[in-house]
Amino acid sequence: MNPDIYRSYTGQSNDLVLDNLCLIADFGRQHDCIVRIPLIPNYNTDTDREASRKALEALGFNRFDLFTYQIRKH
Repeated sequence: MNPDIYRSYTGQSNDLVLDNLCLIADFGRQHDCIVRIPLIPNYNTDTDREASRKALEALGFNRFDLFTYQIRKH
């Protein structure tokens, strides 16, 4: 949910992701979604992830997959 963290990791804005989450919420379909909220080493913290979860809960989402992202070096 944090635009700075999202941009730091992906190089892109998270506007489209946020717009889509709001669209889902506007149609009352939050219960159909499982939102994945990763912990990405060196990019976000458990505190950041908790803030994202709370913001999503405020939109009515209540199904989350909290996981630690494994960054693989090739």
